Amino acid sequence: MSKNRIPTPLYAVAGAGDLAYQRLRKLPATVTELRDKAAETTIELRQRARSGELRAKAVNTLRAAAARNAAALVAGVHAAQERAIAVYDRLVAHGERVLDGDGGRSGGAEAQPPASPAAIEATADTAGADGGSTPTA
Repeated sequence: MSKNRIPTPLYAVAGAGDLAYQRLRKLPATVTELRDKAAETTIELRQRARSGELRAKAVNTLRAAAARNAAALVAGVHAAQERAIAVYDRLVAHGERVLDGDGGRSGGAEAQPPASPAAIEATADTAGADGGSTPTA
């Protein structure tokens, strides 16, 4: 066994170097091919732009985006309105209990615990998620 063995990492480096060399030899042909494709694409795009095809496509895309955004805005406004109504109803119920003089602590059949600010905020956060149902006093 007088054979000199080269360390494995050196074989890996030599293999990577050879692969890079092979790729670099193909580079001029690839550049020429891409240049030709770019020229063809440029000509095609100029023709399409002159015909108005790209303009029509852009207008259609913008119209569709505007319609989607309008629908999303309407849905967001509706959800905010439902949350505002739920908060308002909760505040009215709490105010009625406060003005009755017992703050809702009488223990009657319709008595509810006083609404804390956290409970009112929770109502605002969850309104709309449950179909917009609101508590009644």
